[in-house]
Amino acid sequence: MTIFGGSVKLKPAELLAKAVIEEHLELIAINLTDLNEGHAIHDFEIELKNGMVAALEVTSDRDYAEAQWSSLGEPLLPLTGCGKGWTVDIGSYPPKPDKWAASELSPFLAKFESMRMEAATIYPDSPTPLILPAGLSALGVVGIRVDSSVPQGCARLQVAGWSKITSTDVITNWSERFANSSRCAGERRKLHISGLPQRHLAVAIPFYPASGFSLFHALMAVRDLGLPHTSPALPPEITDLWLITDYPGVASLHVSSGGGWTATTPYRPHPDPAM
Repeated sequence: MTIFGGSVKLKPAELLAKAVIEEHLELIAINLTDLNEGHAIHDFEIELKNGMVAALEVTSDRDYAEAQWSSLGEPLLPLTGCGKGWTVDIGSYPPKPDKWAASELSPFLAKFESMRMEAATIYPDSPTPLILPAGLSALGVVGIRVDSSVPQGCARLQVAGWSKITSTDVITNWSERFANSSRCAGERRKLHISGLPQRHLAVAIPFYPASGFSLFHALMAVRDLGLPHTSPALPPEITDLWLITDYPGVASLHVSSGGGWTATTPYRPHPDPAM
């Protein structure tokens, strides 16, 4: 977090959204309004050069389980009843890895070892069909294999998130679902009570979004496939939606109700003048 205005600390997502929007819109200033005083109020107000003022609320599609996992480096999960080392290709990390490994993963891999099987995937060309229990399929497990580089009795989880993107319209589909979902009920409420004619929701999109890696992959594909051809049906509380990223070379996106998508210049942190 960073101090803003001498007292209030801004979250990284708020700082990033503020920096990206300042570079993209013709504005005078973005002023902090949420002073953490216990009131339900939007985060910022955008003072535009045309004299209008817009409300801005910032949120993040962050996968907290992945963030906690990544902070540990690359931990190996202990397996119960298994004598081999395994790599598991998975869509997202479990929020309670040790508990999940003991109750879900260990019995499943132990069964494979008892059948002397060493590899399987969910795909049609798999030599062994992989039929997953609910506790594994819910996290997007797509393959398992014995791995000599993993210590015996342990498992390494490897996120298998890449998919073939043929159209960036998936960004529109995701944006419409997200903006209208119960996940954003609080953000919509704060924008509504602002009473301002323009109400912006900025969503910071990390490398591993909570909604799945295909969203970030689609943002990366904008450079080659172009902007989405369709626009989301935004709820009435939101007039403008921003998808914000600071990943090198990837543009943030903006769309207004009834308008098309625009792309920002990929964000580049300003160099520290003291450096």
